[in-house]
Amino acid sequence: DGEEERRTKPTNPLFYFLASYASLALRLTSLDFNDAIIRSTLFVPLFTKFLTALHRDCLSESPTAITRFFGSPVMSRLGALAFPMFILHGPIGQVFYKKAIAKRLWGKAMPRSFFPVYLLIV
Repeated sequence: DGEEERRTKPTNPLFYFLASYASLALRLTSLDFNDAIIRSTLFVPLFTKFLTALHRDCLSESPTAITRFFGSPVMSRLGALAFPMFILHGPIGQVFYKKAIAKRLWGKAMPRSFFPVYLLIV
C-alpha cells in the first residue's frame, strides 16, 4: 500500500462478513438459487473482500471488534486446532469409508454407527 491507502480508514470487515453469509441464505428463499452460482458469484468475492478488509483493519491503529474477536487467543487456538483436522480428515475418512480402500483393509466400508469413533480419531 502507498501512503494514501495507509492514511485512509479501513472498511469495517463486519459488513463483508454479514453480506457473504447472507448470500448463502439466498438458497433458502423461494427463488431456488443454484448453490454453485451463489457461491461463485456472491459468496467467494464477498468473503475475499472480508478477508482483505480484516487484514487491513488488523494493521490499523484501532481494529474493529470483529477483527479483535478473530484475533483473540481463543479464536487463534481454535484455528490452530482446525487446520490439522482439516488436513487429516480426508485421508483418514477414505481409510474407513471409501469402498475401494475400506474393502481391502476392513472387508467393507464402516457403518454409520462407526462415525462417532471416526470423529474422535480425527
